[in-house]
Amino acid sequence: MDEARRVFQDQSHAYLHQLAAELQERDRSLAAELLEAKQQVERAFQAEGDPELMTDLITRLRQVVEAGLASMGMANVGCFK
Repeated sequence: MDEARRVFQDQSHAYLHQLAAELQERDRSLAAELLEAKQQVERAFQAEGDPELMTDLITRLRQVVEAGLASMGMANVGCFK
């Protein structure tokens, strides 16, 4: 779990904030949904949540990220191809 938390912090956290900022201009509701999904993952990491819950939360975060990218016309980007 520590490694996953580190990767999330080091590789995803800043990007998710940047994406939310860009979404804010297009779709405030989706930007808020993205930030909430990110915060749920962060809270679960802090609580060292159960791996099954983490999987569900990360899956939900990915869905919101994909929706955000699609709303910006970038559906097939990076690891989301």
